[in-house]
Amino acid sequence: MPLSRVSAIFFFLVVLKIGLNSQLVMVKAFITSVLDLFPTWLRIGYYKELFVLGVCFVNFLIGLCMVTQGGLYVFTLFSHYGDSTFPIVWICFFESIAIGWFYGVRRFSRDIAEMLRWQQIEWYIICWPVTVPIIALLVWIGNIVYWAPLSYSSGYPSWADRLGFCMTLSSMVWIPAGGVYSIYYHMIKGEGPTMTRLKKVIQPAIVPFRDEVPVEPAGVEMT
Repeated sequence: MPLSRVSAIFFFLVVLKIGLNSQLVMVKAFITSVLDLFPTWLRIGYYKELFVLGVCFVNFLIGLCMVTQGGLYVFTLFSHYGDSTFPIVWICFFESIAIGWFYGVRRFSRDIAEMLRWQQIEWYIICWPVTVPIIALLVWIGNIVYWAPLSYSSGYPSWADRLGFCMTLSSMVWIPAGGVYSIYYHMIKGEGPTMTRLKKVIQPAIVPFRDEVPVEPAGVEMT
């Protein structure tokens, strides 16, 4: 290529910007989720800034070990287990089930239309409760069938695979754990009829405001 050095500089600048963009999105999503989970603790004073600083510092330490002589081994371990298809497809399956069969595709479609001012086509509404769960389940089963131990160059010790499984389970185990906790909290410790307690298990924890307050018909004056 002509001016190959200039092309190489621009190429790596693009890669750097893509990496920074992905990192900012993931860190922001994690921070926002934790802040929404503990608003009374982390939104007081400078606790939010200190929490963001702590998250960035931990990520820096994790990334620091990848620029050493064994960095490629560490990166391959994280990529094979921590960022593999297993947890991603697992979460995708349960998210589609939660949206399609419990929260409701019509309600979810209205939420997106309210935020983006764009109404989804009917194909999306079919994909959320039907197509996505089936494909995700098939992909997950296929990954189990064709799974192979981690291998790179001279190989990994046996404890590396065990560490990798712990990394994978660290994001997967919370979904069934949350289901067990909800069943225990509402079904076993809850009060009232069985069907009422069952509805509390499967209904959304947060109900949109428009579903709580009935909208008055246009042209009808309420007295």
